[in-house]
Amino acid sequence: SLLSLDDMLMTRRLNNDLAQISYQRFIYDFVVFESSHLPSGAVSDAIWEFLPTMYQRSAPGSCLTAIVEAVAFLNFANRYEVPEALILAEERLQKSIQLLRRRISTKRQASTDQTLCTVFLMGIYENLTLSGDSSSSMAHHQGIGALLQLRTPDQPGQSLVAQRLFEASCIQMLIGNMQAGRPPAFSICNTSTIGQHPSGIYGVPDAHLVRLLHNATSLHHRWLKLKHDFRSPPCCQKFQSLSKEALDMDADFQVWEGNLTIYWRSKVERNTRRTNSSTKHGHNDLLFSHRGAPKEIRTHVSLRVSWIKLIYQTARIVLLRNALEIMNCMLRLSRPTCHPTTGRKCGSSSHLATSSATIDITTLYARHAFSLRNLVDTIEKSCATILGHLSVIVPGESTGDVIGMRGYTLLWTLGVLDAVLSGGLVPQPSTSSRSNRAPPKTNQMHSTAPISSSKLLVDKKTNAFYDFSALPEHKPNISYNNFGVDGPKETSCSTSYQAVSASQDPVCVPFSASIPFHSQSIAILEKCLKGHVFNSAPRLQCDATEPLVVDFPITKPAHMYAPFRREWLNQMLVYIAREAGIKKALIVPLTEGFFGFREV
Repeated sequence: SLLSLDDMLMTRRLNNDLAQISYQRFIYDFVVFESSHLPSGAVSDAIWEFLPTMYQRSAPGSCLTAIVEAVAFLNFANRYEVPEALILAEERLQKSIQLLRRRISTKRQASTDQTLCTVFLMGIYENLTLSGDSSSSMAHHQGIGALLQLRTPDQPGQSLVAQRLFEASCIQMLIGNMQAGRPPAFSICNTSTIGQHPSGIYGVPDAHLVRLLHNATSLHHRWLKLKHDFRSPPCCQKFQSLSKEALDMDADFQVWEGNLTIYWRSKVERNTRRTNSSTKHGHNDLLFSHRGAPKEIRTHVSLRVSWIKLIYQTARIVLLRNALEIMNCMLRLSRPTCHPTTGRKCGSSSHLATSSATIDITTLYARHAFSLRNLVDTIEKSCATILGHLSVIVPGESTGDVIGMRGYTLLWTLGVLDAVLSGGLVPQPSTSSRSNRAPPKTNQMHSTAPISSSKLLVDKKTNAFYDFSALPEHKPNISYNNFGVDGPKETSCSTSYQAVSASQDPVCVPFSASIPFHSQSIAILEKCLKGHVFNSAPRLQCDATEPLVVDFPITKPAHMYAPFRREWLNQMLVYIAREAGIKKALIVPLTEGFFGFREV
């Protein structure tokens, strides 16, 4: 039946009220304004503070207005499970995409701040949703690089807002392309030119970090292309060239970190009960005292500085992973009947035998050992920074109400760490060393027996974590029918699912814990089940480190017990999904077998 005029006016008024509340929540969650008491020479602690200004300047009904409202509605739906907000978010997204297509048809409009900000926010929308709809993803990935090529950081007449938008878009593009294994979408900017900007956002550390990210992204793409090129015969010279380039880049990363001023350095302290008691947010006691938690806490002066350090550490982890995989292939070249990337046996080949003669095995072992040591050290530092990230003071944040940015800035790092530790690249300690290490005292249920995953549950009512790692080991039991694939899309905008042990044993679940999932999420979950979502490409034999390399006695052996650390990483992912509204963080625990779900 047709709605009456009063009903239509009431619906519009309710939508306007919801839009205002959602926008206010979005600003609280994702905009950090610059502190007024920054010391002289300090780097700005603001994050995305250009968004409110650009939104206020945008015309009603524009593509920028539509995408801001879409992200705000989506964030509100994630926070409070409001179906109406999710419907409005999807409507605004489609409207923004249609308006954006018209806008980019002319170069003058395509090169404006409003257009770039629209595409930037589409990337944010993509990271906040579990939906299988790829329209925002395609618009973002295809548009962000092209728009960045239309402008430079030193073009005349740029405002402070435009400069900070450009920097945020560059970082977002480089992270996205590195994660997807694509090359950078634009040539690297002159860092000395960027450093001349008085905004503070283009400080020298930031400018050099953009250069480091650009170079690492380019190498990552070229290595994946060579790694999965099964048509061409393996070439030792190509491996050696890429290996040298990767190690030289890693040296540049170390120089960047070594040249940082005191303001950029972290406060390092032991992860003890005393430090745990000083944290401000709920669940931190379990996150800090978990048996897989790092032994140190690295805290920075602001959330933005902490985020930049996490970006640096994560990019270096990807770079070191590439270097180790390349050296693994070079080591396999010494076996003429073994393909260096796939590890499959093949017939004797003259080009393989000739290539292996040019490899200095001793030098290669030494470089591999030191790179592996650097990788483990960087992973430990990154995990320690994650703990410190939880307790960094953010002006305006209410106690007990975690801002979304605190979780959003952890998503990429947590996902990459879990992907690296799941592939066998980092060696495991011996059984004797594990058994002699007593687990930290905690109120969780722990087992001293090694496990490959934990059965972690979240109680929605009590907001408490439950660890069922002591239960018998089971492989992930994920049934597509459990996600409401066949359910009518019109009846409900979202479906609620109950998290249970991966064993699907109802006796082990003494409470009800529901996690909402959009009905279309199954499309992206099916894709993720083919491999780790934070792996840029399918795994190959060269991804794992061989035992002979681990035992090479030139440096202290690099080990890490991955199952415990992955438990902690996945618990962190659940935390930022539940407390910060970053629902995409649930993909890793689900697809990697740390969760089982059944429909309520």
